[in-house]
Amino acid sequence: MKKLLGSVLLLAGPAIGSGMLSLPVALAKYGIFLSCVIMYITTWITYFSSIIRCELNVHSDARFALRDVGMYFSGSAASKMGSIAFKLLSYSLMSAYLYGAASLFSVFVDCNLRIVIVAFALFVAFILFFSANIIIKANKLLFIAMMVILFSVIFCILSQLDFSSTSFPRAT
Repeated sequence: MKKLLGSVLLLAGPAIGSGMLSLPVALAKYGIFLSCVIMYITTWITYFSSIIRCELNVHSDARFALRDVGMYFSGSAASKMGSIAFKLLSYSLMSAYLYGAASLFSVFVDCNLRIVIVAFALFVAFILFFSANIIIKANKLLFIAMMVILFSVIFCILSQLDFSSTSFPRAT
């Protein structure tokens, strides 16, 4: 059960973190229309590629990593493309996390954004030097902190709403 929970949190963390928290913060400077278009395109590409990935694993009758699926179906060139795609995905997720978290932190603490980004990057690099168990535990703690912050923000927003001017239709 512990391994299942760890696996779920490893998958849910990037999905919630980059999709719901970091991307809107990073895209806020482009305006709401362009930000919504970019997030919609990103969601569609992610969904479509995950469906293709699942279909490839189903048709291969084995559980392969992305690099190995490319090797199985198309040879070494596809394997290298899979490795490059995974590294680009990891880099883009890390960039979204660093920028989103650092911009929020710099607003609350009133620090220089570049200093906060460097400090966060050094913290992440420091965590990556530990064993996989420590990384998984750190991921669980960060996921729990992210969910607490998300629900705190939702609660703060809901507490600021004024429901007195709304009228609900009465049941007849």
